[in-house]
Amino acid sequence: MKLSDTRNIVIAQALEESDSAGRLISDAEKRLAEAAAGAPLPQATGKSKQNVFLAKRASSVIGTIEPRLDGDRSWLRSSPFRSKFSIFAILLVIAAALFGYYTNELAKQDTERLNILQFPLMGIIVWSLLVYLTELFVIFRREGAASGIAGLICRALFPPPISLKKDENESSLEFRARALYQSRWRQINLPALSARVKGTLHITALILAAAAITGMYVKGIAKEYKAEWESTFFETGDQLEPFLKVILGPAATILGDELPDGEQLDSLKKVNNPNGQNAAKWIHWYAVTITLFVLLPRLFLAIVWHFKSLAIDRNLPFREISPAYYDRVLALATGDSLGIVIVPYAHNAGDNIIQGIRTDMENHFKRAVSITWLDQISFGDEDDAEVQLPPNFQPMLLFNFASTPEKETHLALYRKLSGDLPENAKPYQVILDCEAFDRKADSFNDADERRATRLSAWQNLFAAEKCEIHIISDHNIVVTEERDG
Repeated sequence: MKLSDTRNIVIAQALEESDSAGRLISDAEKRLAEAAAGAPLPQATGKSKQNVFLAKRASSVIGTIEPRLDGDRSWLRSSPFRSKFSIFAILLVIAAALFGYYTNELAKQDTERLNILQFPLMGIIVWSLLVYLTELFVIFRREGAASGIAGLICRALFPPPISLKKDENESSLEFRARALYQSRWRQINLPALSARVKGTLHITALILAAAAITGMYVKGIAKEYKAEWESTFFETGDQLEPFLKVILGPAATILGDELPDGEQLDSLKKVNNPNGQNAAKWIHWYAVTITLFVLLPRLFLAIVWHFKSLAIDRNLPFREISPAYYDRVLALATGDSLGIVIVPYAHNAGDNIIQGIRTDMENHFKRAVSITWLDQISFGDEDDAEVQLPPNFQPMLLFNFASTPEKETHLALYRKLSGDLPENAKPYQVILDCEAFDRKADSFNDADERRATRLSAWQNLFAAEKCEIHIISDHNIVVTEERDG
């Protein structure tokens, strides 16, 4: 699956979930987007075809919403991490080239001598060998890409976006959607980003080592360096010889040379030979050794991580983020969702309650739901209220929990609409929106007692009716109970 398609799907998801009240795109426009993407889908549609449908639908949804957004819309068309990663990679490569060239001094201070055990080159080789060992444990694991220093770099480069507070006003809808998208895109992209960072680190190490070799030859052309050695750990040439055979032996063999034996190495020891020996062959040996143990393996690993990042990109686990959204969209596209019609009475629900109702319905019915909101019935119109219900839809009445429950209004409307239902139709259920009541009651010491009293009054009002009562609260207090009269 193309990375751009996956990104569009995540963007559309963030826009729709942030726009629970349908201010940017209506349910009817979503159905048009689904039809344009190929709905209705067969019940047995495979995952790959589902993803194609989701991508086409997302493109249509974004196309509908984009002209209605204020401010900068560039985030709809580009990855939030691409430019920052490119800058990071370029700066890191430049720093590696400069560091490798200028810090790998062949001579110490103002002398023109080369210590054949000099730390920078040995350090590059040993460090690389340790890295290769760690790569064996992570390169074949998807989650391994996000571990270690690459994972730390990614988390530092791409920190989570600042989340919007729950009580921000509706003018922040676009900001909410953008923050939600960036947070989710970062979460599912972290393994792929880390794989790219790993590839970049290997390229950086390759350039650092290549710059060190280049520095050796450039400085060697201008000056004649003399080879010598001194060490804290090796006291004689016989002790040093096995070590050099391991490190420089393959290079000497490739070049058709022989490494010095113990006696010859003793003659190179600084205290024994103040004048040293021409260092040209040692520079060649180190160049070939760096090529064998650093340049070629690092290039190979950079290529491996590059293709691994591409493979991860093609299989980003976007459905693992808020899977209920995708279940709902696909259920609608296949006709497998439960249709619900909500009739508000003298009350408009807030965005949090709208989303809470959807969540409660899906949890209650154990399936995706398609919710249709009808125009509210005004206070005083109970006797004349008429509702046209689509066939096989679950009808629901939405009341404001803060209102005093009354037989003449709330119960009368429930009985009027229930009496108009055709035979074998699903009975009305009741939704109580507690948001306004809970926010006001929070300022009272006896808030729990007030809430319990009001809940009891609502329950008593419908005690003789056959209905289920869903209590939706902005405080995440959700209760569903059934009354059989």
